[in-house]
Amino acid sequence: MFIAPPLPKPKPVKRVTYYNRPSWISRNVFDTCDDRCEMISSSNYKNSDVVVFHASDIHMGTPLRKYRGQTWVFHAMEPPFLIPSFKNWKRLFNWTLSYRRDADIFNPYSTFTRRTDVGNKDTQHIIRWENKTRNIGWIVSHCGIESQRLKYGVKLKQTIDVDTFGRCGKLHCPRGQWQECLEKYKFYASFENSLCIDYITEKSFRVFERNIDSIPVTRGAPDYSMFLPPGSFVNTRNFSSTSNLGNFLKRLSDDKLTFMTYFKWRQYYKAEDQIDSKMGFCELCRRLHNPTQKYRRLYEDIDEWVRQGALPRRSCRPVVDII
Repeated sequence: MFIAPPLPKPKPVKRVTYYNRPSWISRNVFDTCDDRCEMISSSNYKNSDVVVFHASDIHMGTPLRKYRGQTWVFHAMEPPFLIPSFKNWKRLFNWTLSYRRDADIFNPYSTFTRRTDVGNKDTQHIIRWENKTRNIGWIVSHCGIESQRLKYGVKLKQTIDVDTFGRCGKLHCPRGQWQECLEKYKFYASFENSLCIDYITEKSFRVFERNIDSIPVTRGAPDYSMFLPPGSFVNTRNFSSTSNLGNFLKRLSDDKLTFMTYFKWRQYYKAEDQIDSKMGFCELCRRLHNPTQKYRRLYEDIDEWVRQGALPRRSCRPVVDII
């Protein structure tokens, strides 16, 4: 007589409370994860296994109470200047979830995956060179910020045309119409709001995610080669001045064959938006179900990690390139 083996017991559901969940983090963020976790959006966190705090929205000088056995997660997707002081929150946080590579759980704004349909003609994108009648397009709405990107843009305009859309410029691009607004531009100014370690946002990634036919001109502190496909962008840090950059872009603007090589990456990779942090939260859930990876780490001073970083240098660099 055949006796079927007992079915394995389902994994228990780990309760994760997001104390101050921002609207762009879905309560269903764990639905596609391999392990079972439940997101609870509440300031009542006493019975939760894990408590997540959105760093840039916590404005409390006095820290909250931490209950025995809890894991506290510091969720930081903004640069240090947008994160309030946590100087009094000593020895409370166990994990960091951030765009920074030195975080316990790394969650960049976007990732690239290898295409499985390489060589398929149906996936090849045609760039219409004849439509590219303008040089640099720029969509920007936050003006007076740390990186002084507006000053950099003004300096760059002395050498090459830069058309600015948004609250910081004179042109208007309707919401959700990036593709249409940038269609005639050969380059897109991907200038970050701060020059901080690993801080690459949708300013750069969106061009790749939406297959916009403009070469991104990046300005930030990260090593972009760690995040973007080789030969797919122009980095302002490779130029000694804005005039050298502008002259290079003008030469590239007139060289169709070289211009087209910046889009070869599309044959091999595709970009996937990670701004909703599903990648990071699935990793968080996996670790909660894996006792060998449940860190016993405790940050002595989380504010020091924000400002200084785990690396032997400051998290952000000063502005020295407006020349």
